[in-house]
Amino acid sequence: MCLVIVAMRRPITILVAVLAAVSGAYLATRRMKADMFRKVGAAVALGRRAISDCRTGAVAIVTFIGLLATKKLPEPLLIIPEGMLGLLLQRGTLS
Repeated sequence: MCLVIVAMRRPITILVAVLAAVSGAYLATRRMKADMFRKVGAAVALGRRAISDCRTGAVAIVTFIGLLATKKLPEPLLIIPEGMLGLLLQRGTLS
């Protein structure tokens, strides 16, 4: 509620702050040479909670190596088969 009151009392200050944040983000993305973690983004986000034993760790390592080894292969083509393998390992059909 306090932020709304400040915005109502000083609209120019809030406008300048928002424009500074937007222009700073724009300049930062324009000057960035490369997105280093774009390829492994989904694997890292999903793996933080999912890796709980040796089998799922092995599946995660294979996926990570596959993502790093291939340059132009989309993430779903590696993550979906690895997910299926993980489900089979969890059910005990491949253990």
